[in-house]
Amino acid sequence: MSERESPANVHALAPKSHNRARHTRIRSALRGDAQPFRVPLAITPMIDVTFLLLIYFLLTTNFAIDEKHFRTALAPEDLTAMGSGLTLEQDPLRIQLSVGRPPRLLGPYRQPVDEIDLERFLSDALAIDGRTNALFRSDHPILVVPDSDVPWDHVVVVFDAIVRSGYTSVGFASP
Repeated sequence: MSERESPANVHALAPKSHNRARHTRIRSALRGDAQPFRVPLAITPMIDVTFLLLIYFLLTTNFAIDEKHFRTALAPEDLTAMGSGLTLEQDPLRIQLSVGRPPRLLGPYRQPVDEIDLERFLSDALAIDGRTNALFRSDHPILVVPDSDVPWDHVVVVFDAIVRSGYTSVGFASP
């Protein structure tokens, strides 16, 4: 090994531009203003692992068919203690919807001729500010009972009329 190739002179063999760049990086690192080292982020393997985990959990999960059913049977002594706690205090007002016919109130009420008349009837029947002829409070249950062939937009129009009238407990029931 010649003197020029000895380990002490290894830096002398490197190109001058490489040495200058190396010394510049070292100097700026000592001063504290060096650019941080940038490690390239390989995201493709992370996506691969994510999809593999997703497939693994989908294949190993046991979806039970009857998982949505919960047993809610009460002991006989609990049923007697509850009394009639499961019944409504008031019978709900049922509004029947049929294709080509105006909404029909089930019960001894004046029948509306259209949705606007239904809204007017419900607004007049709402108990507010000491009204003496009121039939219902704002939390009185109202059930909309559409026939199976009634278009959804007709059901929404009736629902909106009920809510605009001031009622807060509105539900849907099957005929």
